[in-house]
Amino acid sequence: MHNVEQQHIMLALRENRLFRLIAPTHHGALANVAQRRVIPDKTTIVRKGETGDEMFALVRGRVVMTSLSPEGKELTLGYLGAGDIFGEIAMLDGGPRTANVTAIEPCEVLAFRRNAFLQFLRECPDVAINFLTLLASRLRNTDQTLEDTSLRQLPCRLARRLINLASDFGHATMGGVKIPIRLSQQDIGSMTGATRESVNRQLREWEGRGVIALEQGYITIVDHARLSSLAE
Repeated sequence: MHNVEQQHIMLALRENRLFRLIAPTHHGALANVAQRRVIPDKTTIVRKGETGDEMFALVRGRVVMTSLSPEGKELTLGYLGAGDIFGEIAMLDGGPRTANVTAIEPCEVLAFRRNAFLQFLRECPDVAINFLTLLASRLRNTDQTLEDTSLRQLPCRLARRLINLASDFGHATMGGVKIPIRLSQQDIGSMTGATRESVNRQLREWEGRGVIALEQGYITIVDHARLSSLAE
């Protein structure tokens, strides 16, 4: 591997939440088994149901995870950004992909093949422990989402989803915390288990009360305290 390319990959590894806590001596070995790829906008990186033996670490850009029902209805499962990983389930168990993952802007990823990465885990138990912690966090979030969908009303579900998106991706502006992802009402509805019409009514109500601001598909949280109270 070219030295400049390896240095770039090692820097990306140090900024990834899965790999940044491991000993620096392991970054070089891990860089040797990583493949850097540039992904154009709107490219589907993995497809649900396909066999996959690679895991991906996002270096820059954002992706959306989706799934289709047997009736063809698309469900938005969530968004990932720089520092996140995806494709780990199929990489670990050799089974089919569990969701579609599509770039919503130009992305750079590091790809890890199954055999090489599993061998690295055997040699570096620190990463294996980090990996287990990450998977446990993902499972906990899934359980929370199922609980919210089953037991909580739309205002609470929607408030929680917006707060999470702002926490993961938001940046401060003069008007509040802006979520820099263009979200259609259909996208939000599929994330919260609600109809587009219900989402539209709720968002407009909050906009009228000064809780959020809506502009060209982007949402800014204007009053975080009030939105947090709605999420309880």
